[in-house]
Amino acid sequence: MTPPAPDRRRPWSIVALLVAQGVSVTGNRISLLALPWFVLETTGSATRTGLVAAANVLPMVVAGALAGPLIDRVGLQRTSVAADLASGATIALIPLLHGAGVLSFGGLIALVLAGALLDAPGETARRALIPDLAARAGMPLTRATSLHETTFRLTLLLGGPLAGLLIATVGATDALLVDAVTFAASAALIATVGRVAAHRGSEDPGNYLKRLREGWSFLRRDPLMPSFLGVFMAANVLENALMAVLLPVYAERVLGSATALGLMVGAVGAGAVTGALLYGAFGTGRSRRSVLLPALAVAGAPKYLLLAGAPPAAVAIAGLGLAALAIGPVNPISGAVQLERIPAELRGRVVGLVTASVTATIPVGLLAAGWAVEAVGLRATLLVGAVAYALTTAVPFVHPAWRRLDDAPVPRP
Repeated sequence: MTPPAPDRRRPWSIVALLVAQGVSVTGNRISLLALPWFVLETTGSATRTGLVAAANVLPMVVAGALAGPLIDRVGLQRTSVAADLASGATIALIPLLHGAGVLSFGGLIALVLAGALLDAPGETARRALIPDLAARAGMPLTRATSLHETTFRLTLLLGGPLAGLLIATVGATDALLVDAVTFAASAALIATVGRVAAHRGSEDPGNYLKRLREGWSFLRRDPLMPSFLGVFMAANVLENALMAVLLPVYAERVLGSATALGLMVGAVGAGAVTGALLYGAFGTGRSRRSVLLPALAVAGAPKYLLLAGAPPAAVAIAGLGLAALAIGPVNPISGAVQLERIPAELRGRVVGLVTASVTATIPVGLLAAGWAVEAVGLRATLLVGAVAYALTTAVPFVHPAWRRLDDAPVPRP
């Protein structure tokens, strides 16, 4: 199938998608902070706070993996709009029912679970829309994924402080109402991009399990995707272990400063945003393999080795920021490669499966890092992490499938 020709809507469609993504991620950052704060304010229980936090995250893995056939059946644009509206409604019910005095803790858990289950298909659908809207805009896919990644990372960088300021200003209850409004805004933006052509897949659309298996089958059969997915799952384990466990331990035990922790995390965020912007502006015409493989190598093991040497705060902050610059091109390139290789009619299923697979590795990295620090100490854990990251990023240099990174997209009938 030939890509849609650029039309007079070309600037707006992709801009609307990017703004919708930014608004949606901002809403997610609000709920990530406002829900625990709301539970602490209303129950005073740390245990219940943890349960609500888990209920806000775990369903995303399940929904991401299983909702793909429904996304492909309903359509990407319709799924995104419907998911945002439904998820926003569940979030709005929390403060409304609480204000009416009828919200039990069980009801809160049910609403949080429902909201998370509904949010994942919307996120998957928005990502799967990128190729169609980029083609409509006459924009190279790598530039579109670079802009998408920049929007995502910039919103993550700014969304947390904005959410904290909102909670401090109006309170957690009203912050949840603002969160619900962000879902409605995202839905409205996606609704304005114009009709997106449906991509027909299986001739038996009613067979859910068959359609789900088609997604898994593509991932297994594609020459690049099994190794590609394996490398990014391993890298995700190591990245999340560093950011959520090892950096806080380093800041507390080596630097003795919570401020240093904030500066290190901020340096990573700023470096990643800058790297994505630089790649989008100057790097999209270069060979993907010549950019991605060195970027993975530079972004991974060196920062583990740096921290293992227990440098002072300024050196750690600068080193992490420089390593994050190399992260900038990684997600735009990997996203473009995936979206080009996935048949349009399978996009919802495969994007959902890939996202769920990578997300599911997060608890593995957190648990393993915490156990390792207690068992062998921080320095030994960082050294083992450096070796693991070096081995992970060596795979693309030696595995023959990675030579296909620069293959031209295969036209779809």
